[in-house]
Amino acid sequence: MAEDINENEEKNELPDFTFNREKDDFIFFDSIKSAIIDSIETISARFNNSSNNTNQLKTGFPCLEFDNGNLIVLAARPSIGKTSFALSLIKKLAVEKGVPVGFIDTGTMDNTFLGNKLLSITSGVSYGKIRSAMLKNSDLRKIQETAGKLYDAPIYTAINPNCSFDDFVLSAENMLEEKAVKLIVVEGFDFFAEIVDAEKEYYRYDLGSLMDSFKEFAVKHNIPIVLVMRLPSSDTDNVPGLLDFRKNLVVPYKADMVLFLHRDRIKDDINNIDTKLIISKNVCHATYDIPLNFYPSTGLFEEKKEE
Repeated sequence: MAEDINENEEKNELPDFTFNREKDDFIFFDSIKSAIIDSIETISARFNNSSNNTNQLKTGFPCLEFDNGNLIVLAARPSIGKTSFALSLIKKLAVEKGVPVGFIDTGTMDNTFLGNKLLSITSGVSYGKIRSAMLKNSDLRKIQETAGKLYDAPIYTAINPNCSFDDFVLSAENMLEEKAVKLIVVEGFDFFAEIVDAEKEYYRYDLGSLMDSFKEFAVKHNIPIVLVMRLPSSDTDNVPGLLDFRKNLVVPYKADMVLFLHRDRIKDDINNIDTKLIISKNVCHATYDIPLNFYPSTGLFEEKKEE
């Protein structure tokens, strides 16, 4: 027995635990055995991959790292900046670090909107100026320089309104095979065909099945996937949390990591707004808040600078 332990220590691997799952599909409860099996399988997988640095994606935001195979939910109330944060994340990875990223939108976005947002976030020129073309010569020079950087950046997009999960798989697997993307961001989750077409009585079941499909895809391809979701509107500006999903708790239950954006609403003549990225669930690591600055004129999110 001691020899077996020493051999496992030399390999830096956990022993192979063999527990039998005992599950009766006709009963509506489970034993603690299932939870223990899940825990041991998860611990073993993480321990055996702990020496593999490629198993984690450093996003460029301090203290924000994604484990490969994880399903990540990024959520906020309307008009807080979910899409802008997702694009700021893509800028950090693809433009600044050269990491290939896939961006798939199933909602109302088009190429012009996406291009304008990325130009504004990356160049620092106001989005309103870019959209209206009310630009100074200095703005034009910044945009031209930025356009060259973005043109060559490893950002790969698929814009497909109301696509199904099968459509997502087709785009995502092509990005993985042809461009070796290291992260896939999914914008417009609420517009997936499986959700839009779900019958009311089966909505939560269909939602859970869709989340399972995304998780299985992330694990199969060993890549983190970020699902951008909208929280219901609120009469108050209370800090969002997991209970904001109270009608659809299957979402945080299925996710490995849940991130919330929270900040004050935009006020006139404010250059930047203090923002928090709240990590409310993180199955692999601790939960904490990350302080950010939000620049409303461009939509850029950046780490908060020390004063």
